[in-house]
Amino acid sequence: MIEERIAMKSTTETEIALERGAPVNACHEESVAWKEEIAFWTDELRFLERLILKRKQDHAVAKKVSVLLDHLVHMEKLIVHDLYKEIDRHDERLATASNVQAPESTAAFMQEHYRIRSRFHDVKRDYREIKRKIYEIEKGE
Repeated sequence: MIEERIAMKSTTETEIALERGAPVNACHEESVAWKEEIAFWTDELRFLERLILKRKQDHAVAKKVSVLLDHLVHMEKLIVHDLYKEIDRHDERLATASNVQAPESTAAFMQEHYRIRSRFHDVKRDYREIKRKIYEIEKGE
C-alpha cells in the first residue's frame, strides 16, 4: 500500500513537472527514485531467497519453492542487471539531453522515459506477485 502511494506521488509530481516544461529534470528525479527502489529490491530479493530456502525441505511445498526460487533468480537478473542498467544508460543520455535544447531530442528522450516507466511498473507488478506467492507459502496457504 505504502509503495503504491509513493509511486503514485512520484508519478504525479513527475507529470506536473512535465506539464510545466521541465521534462529533463523531472525524468532525472524519477530515474533516481527508480534506482533507489531497485536497490531496496536487491536487498529484499536476498532476504526472500533465504526465507524460501528454509522451506525447500518441506515436501508439501518443494515444487512451489523450486519454481519460486527460479522466479527469484529471473527477477534478480531482470531487475538488477537489465532494468537498472537500462535506467542508468537512460540517465546518462539525460545528461546529454539537458545540454541540448532541440525539441526533437527531448521528445525522443521523453518517449524512451515513458517506455522505461511502463517497463518499471510491469516489473514491479510481477515482483509483487512473486512476493505474494512466497508469503502464501510462509503462511502455510
